[in-house]
Amino acid sequence: MPRTSVNNALAFSWLGRFGTLAWQRIRQWWHRPDHYEWLSAYIENRGLQPYTRVVVGLVVLSGGMVGLATIWSPSGPATVFSVAVPAIAGVVAIGCSLVWLTRWPRRRQSTVIVILLDFCIAGVCLVQRDPKAAALGGFVFALLAAYVASFHTPKYLASVAVTAIVTAAVCGVRLAAQGDPQLAAAVFVGLVANTLLLPLAVHVLVMLLGDDSAVAHLDPLTQLPNRRGFEQAIRPMLTSPHTESEISVILLDLDDFKRINDTLGHAAGDRVLMDVAGVIMNALPKGAVAARIGGEEFVIALRGDQAAALRFSERLRRNIATKPWYMTASFGIAHAPAGSRPVMEQLLASADHAMYVAKRAGGDQVSSTSPDVVRK
Repeated sequence: MPRTSVNNALAFSWLGRFGTLAWQRIRQWWHRPDHYEWLSAYIENRGLQPYTRVVVGLVVLSGGMVGLATIWSPSGPATVFSVAVPAIAGVVAIGCSLVWLTRWPRRRQSTVIVILLDFCIAGVCLVQRDPKAAALGGFVFALLAAYVASFHTPKYLASVAVTAIVTAAVCGVRLAAQGDPQLAAAVFVGLVANTLLLPLAVHVLVMLLGDDSAVAHLDPLTQLPNRRGFEQAIRPMLTSPHTESEISVILLDLDDFKRINDTLGHAAGDRVLMDVAGVIMNALPKGAVAARIGGEEFVIALRGDQAAALRFSERLRRNIATKPWYMTASFGIAHAPAGSRPVMEQLLASADHAMYVAKRAGGDQVSSTSPDVVRK
């Protein structure tokens, strides 16, 4: 085969592999979950939630005021219908801003707000009499896209980007029809760049922060959540509005684990910890949370009555004791009954006390106690 043909074949092969890899990365990015819950928790944990709410609420409110102001502008809407569009959009924006100014919205509420504002911005831009005014209003899309890039999925970011690009194209065509194709091209490029580049940069930054946050909440050896990750994961359980919810916290500590490290070495001890973590995860019921919070100490939180927590603990105790590493564990259970306001620190302290009761009784046992809880 001629050398040129070989080079061409190699080039096409390399391009094919590159294209396949790029497509796989795009598909992975497209199906990534949103950042809403962890970023909301991140902001709340740092005491920034009130300030963030006010900033977002005021930005949305100012956008609504701008839309209403175009009604009285000489370059604004001219017909009754076109006047109604910014009027409705202004009312919608004011309502959305009040949601943010009064409370932190849930994910679904935030999604609805994004969809409404997306259509409102496009509508206000398209009904303007002067396409230059419409083009200036289109830059508001960049603010909405930056918010979506921070909190929501790539699919919603793409929907906002498509709406912005269509709006920019319509404005560009109208400007070109007025005899200014150069300005039309500049406006289109500027709108597209603002709506795509800045939000994508924000999205990548938040995605990296999310990955770092996830790693920071994991125990590197067992890949279970660490204490910080457990605190974050158990928070929805503790703040559940359902008074019928019952929560149990199970603390287990491996008996005489120091013997493994002293006789077989730390590498063997690490293998035992990883195996115990696997046993826990395999036995974990749906909705439960497990974590490694100390050297040989694990904690599990699950919903259900105290009898269910006892049955689960006994089953897990037997599973650990029958494994070939000949290791046993002592279990302590703290239970928060229905109608209580459980506090995590209190539950952990009570479970820890019960676990030491089991240890003092010889280990390889399950002990249970109920913490003092504050009634509703």
